[in-house]
Amino acid sequence: MIAVEENQDILTAHILAVDDDPSVRKVICNYLGDNDIRVTALASGREIADVMAREVIDLLVLDWRLPGEDGLAIARRLRAESKVPIISCSPAARTRLTG
Repeated sequence: MIAVEENQDILTAHILAVDDDPSVRKVICNYLGDNDIRVTALASGREIADVMAREVIDLLVLDWRLPGEDGLAIARRLRAESKVPIISCSPAARTRLTG
């Protein structure tokens, strides 16, 4: 357990959400934000390394079907470099989120 000083902000999880569909990113951001969870949303995998280099990421929510480098390739690359937990979003999950 982390002791928090009386006037110090309580730390929250930081989730990185990567999905090329703006409506899915919006749903994820709204839900997490409404639950006091910090979220950074990206439209592609190109910026993941930059974000992870400057921020502590507690969880990655990753779309499998991204343009360019797909989510599976990104997950494999990240797994070799990092222990960040990854939740994958498939097209079926996307339908449930937005439909």
